[in-house]
Amino acid sequence: DLTSKMSSFTRELLLESNSGKQYEIIERISKYEEITDRVEIEIGRYLNHIASGNLDVQLATRIHGMNSAVNSLERIGDIFYQISKNIEKKNAEGFEFSESQNSQLIEMLDLIDEAFRVMYTNLQKHSHEVTVFEAKEVERKINRKRDEIRQEHFDTMTHDVEFQIGRSIIYNNVFSLLERIGDHILNVTEGISGKYNGF
Repeated sequence: DLTSKMSSFTRELLLESNSGKQYEIIERISKYEEITDRVEIEIGRYLNHIASGNLDVQLATRIHGMNSAVNSLERIGDIFYQISKNIEKKNAEGFEFSESQNSQLIEMLDLIDEAFRVMYTNLQKHSHEVTVFEAKEVERKINRKRDEIRQEHFDTMTHDVEFQIGRSIIYNNVFSLLERIGDHILNVTEGISGKYNGF
């Protein structure tokens, strides 16, 4: 819930033009990132406490998977925070994403939200009921969208007479970071299913 809310805050931040409201949203993202850090520590302590006892292989695997999932959720919070700082820098330097760039980022956030829905559904299941197929499929869609944006961005760089290097770097950072969120969302499902590979 915490990390998926950060997705909606990021969407608001991209579309907000008022500097005061932008600042409020960035502060909200920062607070949520701090909460995800604290939650990771608390859950990690709890899982380590359980792991200190005698465990069978199945339970040890589940605890390892849960640790992996919690770590991935905390990384998602970190990445959303990094995105907010990139957008803050863009605003401070007076850059504006084009309408096309904003639309592409919103489409990527739509896919991120779809991945969150799949992840949330999987978190409601017992580990043996979780399959990673749907989660992997959404992650592939996110990768394809990232590749599409990257190619379009490269074409713009080579043909746009009003090209701005500063805006270009920030835009590249944002869509690359969004793709990494997709990786970590998949990691959560893999963790709870016991099929964690890591990124």
